[in-house]
Amino acid sequence: GWIDWLDEQQVQALHPGITCVNGGVWIPVGLTVNMGEYVKATSAYLQERGVEFFTAAEYSISEDAPWSISTIDETIGAHHLIFTAGIWTKYAKFWGDLPMAAVKGQTLLLQSDRPLAFTHAVSALGYIGSTTKNMYVIGSTYEHKFEHSTTDEAAKEYLLERSDRVIPALAKNSNVIGQWASIRASTPNRKPIMGAHPHKENCFVFTGLGSKGLLHSAHLSEQMAAFIQHNTPLPEEMRIERFKKFRT
Repeated sequence: GWIDWLDEQQVQALHPGITCVNGGVWIPVGLTVNMGEYVKATSAYLQERGVEFFTAAEYSISEDAPWSISTIDETIGAHHLIFTAGIWTKYAKFWGDLPMAAVKGQTLLLQSDRPLAFTHAVSALGYIGSTTKNMYVIGSTYEHKFEHSTTDEAAKEYLLERSDRVIPALAKNSNVIGQWASIRASTPNRKPIMGAHPHKENCFVFTGLGSKGLLHSAHLSEQMAAFIQHNTPLPEEMRIERFKKFRT
């Protein structure tokens, strides 16, 4: 009851101006999330409950538990250490053998002088989602080969061309007012990497969510917590032990 298949005419009736071939999946309970605001709100929520954040700090980590993380200003002690730094986990202490690949993604922010006749997000040759009545995010690229981690003109043209094929009026009546780039962590089976280091007590990893972090992170975080606190087994396809170098 929460998902339907619509034929071509039904899709075009809901989304005037869209290019559609044969129909599409309609998910009326779906959401579009402004990730920047989501992260800010989540951080504020956690800080109100006593969680401390240390950002952009040079640090060093002890060799074994009980763990200590030292910065220029202070030393933080911890019983458990969890690495959750996405692709950068591969370059962190203890995790150099993780089989992850970097995949670059870029998006565009458009401002339109003619609002679309609908507010639904569209997933076709990428995605198109509105942030306000006249502003839209389009994306994303999946670049397996790249020379830098910043935005570029080639991705801009690529995304505009694809959005033009889906909703021609959007690109024609819009200006690009922003562009964003970041790096995803991709794994061999495209599943997250979760579990304990085989030789370091109370040292854990939770990474490799790729482009599905928002969808999977809350559910998998609960499983990770249960694993650490109660030794509840993690999903087999996500366990770090699936890689030979991390088996005990």
